[in-house]
Amino acid sequence: MTNFIRTRITRPVMAGLVALILLGSIAPILQAGGAEAHSAPGIPTHEAGRVGCGTGTFGTMPPRIASVSGTAEVVFWQPILFQATTQGWVAVQYHNWAWASADRTGTTYISHLFGNWFDFSLTAIEFRSFSGLTPGWYAVKNFYVWQNGTRHEEFSTYCWVS
Repeated sequence: MTNFIRTRITRPVMAGLVALILLGSIAPILQAGGAEAHSAPGIPTHEAGRVGCGTGTFGTMPPRIASVSGTAEVVFWQPILFQATTQGWVAVQYHNWAWASADRTGTTYISHLFGNWFDFSLTAIEFRSFSGLTPGWYAVKNFYVWQNGTRHEEFSTYCWVS
C-alpha cells in the first residue's frame, strides 16, 4: 500500500510541465480545517488545504505553495489519506500527483487552463475527494515537491468521518 507514497516525478515530466506553463502564457463538505501558512529552513512558505468530512467521505482543498526561487516555477502535490487505527495512522487511499505554477506569493491562476492546480491530463483540480470510507478519524498527508527537487511532507488537520 505504501508504494505510491514515493512516486518519482521524472525530469522529462517536470521539463514538459515547465514548458507547458511558459508557453501558454464536495465544496459542501469542505469546512474549516486547514493549517496556517508556514515555512521551515530550506522549505518555502506553504499551507495545507482545508479539509472536511461527511458520511463516508473526506475532502481536501489543494495547498497554497510559494516557489523556492521567488519566480515562476512548477510545484507538485500528492494527498494521501490516512485513517487512525489501533496500530497508528494507516494509509488507505491516495490521489495521483497534481501540479501548479507558483511564484513568491503562491500558486498562480493559469487562465487558458482555467485553474491553479491540475492533474497530468490538464484537468483543473478544485478539491480532492475520498469516498467509501468507514466511520473513523482521518487526515491527509500532503507530499510537496518543488521544481528544484526540494521535498516536504506534512499532515493536515484531522476530522471524523461518520
